[in-house]
Amino acid sequence: MDGQIKKGEKQQILVCPHCGNKAPQEIKCTAYGNEKIEVGPKNDHGWDVKTYTFFVQCQTCLEAAVYWDWDESNELGNLEEATILFPSTKKFSGIPKAIQDSYDEAKKVQKLSPTAFAVLIRKALEYLCREQSASGNTLKEQLDDLAKKNIIPATLSRMANALRYFGNIGAHSIEIKIGPEEAQAMDDFFIAVVEYVYVAPEKLKKLSEGLKLKNSFN
Repeated sequence: MDGQIKKGEKQQILVCPHCGNKAPQEIKCTAYGNEKIEVGPKNDHGWDVKTYTFFVQCQTCLEAAVYWDWDESNELGNLEEATILFPSTKKFSGIPKAIQDSYDEAKKVQKLSPTAFAVLIRKALEYLCREQSASGNTLKEQLDDLAKKNIIPATLSRMANALRYFGNIGAHSIEIKIGPEEAQAMDDFFIAVVEYVYVAPEKLKKLSEGLKLKNSFN
């Protein structure tokens, strides 16, 4: 393996998934394994691959992260190309890319700057309103419009307006600071809103299609 990884790869400069800084990330330990990749309609074809799990420490915040790679990779040992296993970023099913990208951007700075996180979550909420064709000149008016259309229920409307409020504080107030607890609550609220608007309907659609298929055989 050492022959396949560039010299100096044990310490790489990239964005830390914890603190959001672009800083040296040091590979402290590597675990080797084997995994069978199965393909085909009945998993009747496949091949064995060597896998590598990298345990990495950020040299700025000293938090640990875990990355996974395999010997089929074109850049084995390049952490930017590897799959991050921990900490994981919430990936939503069936949501517009702009919302997911905005959320990913916010998560990078959540621990480093809860205030910046609040501003970016508000931005993600604006994307959601745009994607749902909400009417109104302000974010509050747009959220109220989504509630009137029953796109979000009353409870989630209040959650969304709380996100908007904290986002405003983060963007405009120099006296009031957003703390880690408020940032985590905002994260929880945003996930609840997105899962109600996008994820739950998609899951319901797939469940309904599955039930129709089963009933067609009865």
